[in-house]
Amino acid sequence: MELCVHNYIEDTRLAKLTSLQEKFLKHAMNSFPKAKRIVYSTCSLFPEENERVITNIVKTSRAKWRVQDVKELLKGQWNNFGSGMYGSIGTRCMYAKPDSDFTTGFFLAVLDRDQKELEKKEKNENNAINGEEKVTKNITNAKYASISSNNDI
Repeated sequence: MELCVHNYIEDTRLAKLTSLQEKFLKHAMNSFPKAKRIVYSTCSLFPEENERVITNIVKTSRAKWRVQDVKELLKGQWNNFGSGMYGSIGTRCMYAKPDSDFTTGFFLAVLDRDQKELEKKEKNENNAINGEEKVTKNITNAKYASISSNNDI
């Protein structure tokens, strides 16, 4: 199954696709604070759309994310993994390739939010809720005190 889509793509189109995919991934990472895991997948075999996107976004994201080792998650039951040219992040990803996996091809990376960051966010949310409750209670007490003092007159 040799498809031309994986053989050639113009540099400008590849750059536009890469930029768009980075925006999508960045949005997912930063806009859903309770998300614990993101699975990023493309139907592309071009490292620019795959390992490069993962590497760029993980390094620049406001939230802290870790690229999980797909080989470990699959218990070694897969043959094709990402490129070492993107360091350890690249090798933690996987591919399905037409010549060995009998598919049209795809890429997959698993990202987990850093547990410390999750705990920090939950703590901040709880503090904010407790702070709002204290303010509400103080306002209620102040109104009650004001009403009580007016009744004494």
